[in-house]
Amino acid sequence: MLITDVVESTTIADRVGPAIAEELRSEHFGLLRGVVQRTGGNEVKSLGDGLMVVFASASQSLACAVGMQQAIEASNRSAKEQVGLRVGVSLGDTTVADGDYFGEPVVEASRLCDQADGGQILVNAHVRHIGGGRDTYEFLPLGGLELKGISQPVEAFELRWEPRVSAGIPLPERLRELPATGYVGREQERERLAGLWGQAREGTLRLALISGEAGVGKTRLSTHLALQAHEEGATVLYGRCDEDLGVPYQPWVQALRHLIQATPSTVLDDHVERYGGELARLVPALAQRVTDLQAPRESDPETERYLLYAAVAGLLEGASARDPLLLILDDLHWADSPTLSLLRHVATAGASMRVMVIGAYRDSELSREHALTRLLADLHREQGVERLRLTGLQTEHVLELMQALAGHELDEDGRALAAEITRETAGNPFFAVELLRHLLESGAIEQREGGPWHVVGNVADLGLPESVREVVGQRVDRLGSDARQALSAAAVIGRDFDIDLLIAVLELPEAHLLDLLEEAVAALLLKESSERAGRFTFTHALVEHTLYESLGRTRRALLHRQVAEALEAQCGDRLDERLGELAGHWAAAVVSVDTAKALYYAQRAGEWALSQLAPDEAARWFRQALELHGQTPGGDPSELCELLIGLGEAQRQMGDPEFRPTLLAAARQAKELGDPDRLCRAVLANSRELAASQMGAPDDERVEALDAAAEALPEDDPRRAQVLALLACEVHYDDPARSRQLAEQAIAKARAAGDPLALAHTLVNAIWAIWGVDTLRERESLMAELVELLERLDDPWLSFWAAARRVGVGLEAGERSQVESGMDAVRNLAASVPQPSIAYMRLRLESGV
Repeated sequence: MLITDVVESTTIADRVGPAIAEELRSEHFGLLRGVVQRTGGNEVKSLGDGLMVVFASASQSLACAVGMQQAIEASNRSAKEQVGLRVGVSLGDTTVADGDYFGEPVVEASRLCDQADGGQILVNAHVRHIGGGRDTYEFLPLGGLELKGISQPVEAFELRWEPRVSAGIPLPERLRELPATGYVGREQERERLAGLWGQAREGTLRLALISGEAGVGKTRLSTHLALQAHEEGATVLYGRCDEDLGVPYQPWVQALRHLIQATPSTVLDDHVERYGGELARLVPALAQRVTDLQAPRESDPETERYLLYAAVAGLLEGASARDPLLLILDDLHWADSPTLSLLRHVATAGASMRVMVIGAYRDSELSREHALTRLLADLHREQGVERLRLTGLQTEHVLELMQALAGHELDEDGRALAAEITRETAGNPFFAVELLRHLLESGAIEQREGGPWHVVGNVADLGLPESVREVVGQRVDRLGSDARQALSAAAVIGRDFDIDLLIAVLELPEAHLLDLLEEAVAALLLKESSERAGRFTFTHALVEHTLYESLGRTRRALLHRQVAEALEAQCGDRLDERLGELAGHWAAAVVSVDTAKALYYAQRAGEWALSQLAPDEAARWFRQALELHGQTPGGDPSELCELLIGLGEAQRQMGDPEFRPTLLAAARQAKELGDPDRLCRAVLANSRELAASQMGAPDDERVEALDAAAEALPEDDPRRAQVLALLACEVHYDDPARSRQLAEQAIAKARAAGDPLALAHTLVNAIWAIWGVDTLRERESLMAELVELLERLDDPWLSFWAAARRVGVGLEAGERSQVESGMDAVRNLAASVPQPSIAYMRLRLESGV
């Protein structure tokens, strides 16, 4: 015999009202009856808020009891109202009359249920010994319990159980913690997200973009769907952007690392068979899961970026073939351009995949020039993309929030306080909860002997703080000066921080510092990681920002320097993955003696970002380094040249036309230094890829730089062929004879060097350089050689330009089939290769054809 009951069901019904109470009751019974059916039970009747169920065996009753608790616990993860279920199980002879059961086991099961707390299962000794089996279940002996209506004490046991774990990939840590308040409001938004998720599960990629101010509940709304999806067996991934952290593709790295570490090896093996080791650029951990992983292909940055983006989309598609996949990208207002470019690629990939992506951002943080603003405009007419804007909660929802925190219905003063808090916070949930905690901590609200809350004095006289930062500041101050010092230093480190690094920064005893952090955790200002000992996180970005902005400029700079020095010491020889952090801390710590160190790390961070195919991030660091170089008396001119080359390369990859003057300045600097290597790198990076810029008069400054490089490079340098081919393109209209001569020299040198990639680059330019009415057959021959090369190289960027050349040759030769096949290749490659000049050239070709 098994009997269930809901803890404090009357209180819940009073709080939510009869209509919602009936919905909750129906949902609750639906969950329980599903478990009863699966475990072979027979429902006798409902008992108000519980069920009476009988079984053919004791083991079935135990399986049902555990299944019921697991179902309710899983439902509570995303439920608006938290339900506590208690279960009593007994075994013995009963009497059956008119379908109902009578006898001592019925009374005993009912009384055991009454004795249980929410989440507990109590059983008698017969059930324990007959149904438990060896090592099947864990039982905690409770001794003899005095049960009403039963003359002798009943030997009872608590049946222990664990929450059901999804068979798929574990839920990301940031999505596991549930607020004590459950979920209030947002019914329409939740329905819209659930609808999109249903479409994604059926195989149609969906993107939801959720906007709103800080603290309005964007992440919480996303988490609500994530918990539901995970319970259904979906793979849930999470990645977050941090302000000024300087990690290229940060949220993608976090999300894909979690996927790669936990997904079955068969998924990764299938992925690597198709895409090779390209994903290792983003997530080096792939090499730890796949043996003998080939290195990512080395080519020009545009090709490498295309291959990487294709690999990311391919992994999502492959993983979702096993289980539907929900990906949350949080705080996109702090995303770098590569992160958003990759999101655009995935959202418009057109692949059939069971994937839904949620992007959350603060719309108040966006300017017209922001990369996310451009992305939103680009995605405006894309199918499967929906935008949701969250505003503040209504007074009734703030009241629900407060009643959930209080655990009881509020009186008239409490309802008046809810209205006042709604007015002061504009219904912002984070601000409202922080303000409520402030009132409790300050004594403006009190709870007498575990009873209901009472407002001390008049609501109108409370003197509520005017901003969330003011509230957070006052709550931190109540922890004491040592706690503020520790938390302020932690805020300089960042949203996430390790206690080891904080200890190295502060002159506080380790035990005392840990006490301070635990007090902050208790005050809900910090969260302690459940996966990594010593790792803490601020509960909200607003908490971190409040503490950071409260520091004076001098103290902030000194703390940045202390953090940078401590981080440098901890990293030792392994600096690469934290170069952005180091560069950021040194840049913020700059005083006269620190400029050289800040410049060094800014340059390294720029170089690292380029290697990670993040040119926007690289340009930011190179500009920072150039500014610091200008502040350094007697700066190294070679260093200046290197920085200009780095910035120019980043600008070119971004599609920023400023790459031309930047790289010309680098070439002039290299020529003055007599440095042929840097001169060559500057002119090769400064190649013109827009067809429009190659029409008409030559670029005299480019010609001068290319001439200087061709003269400076040794005859046996394989790069000389590419320099000559570019020079041939530049003088094509001004001096056709010289252009042809240079092109022939370039082709001969490239063939002699035996480098297929260098030869392909040379041929792409040489075919253009010799373009003329009398060179059609020669160009057709070179085109055939290029096509054969590209079949071996499999280089999408070069393939695009080869296809573009093929269209031109086909038009001239009157070969319609060649034009059509070339245009098909142009369209396919232009849709994938993320470079502005590619899209521009496609438009020119289509208009010409």
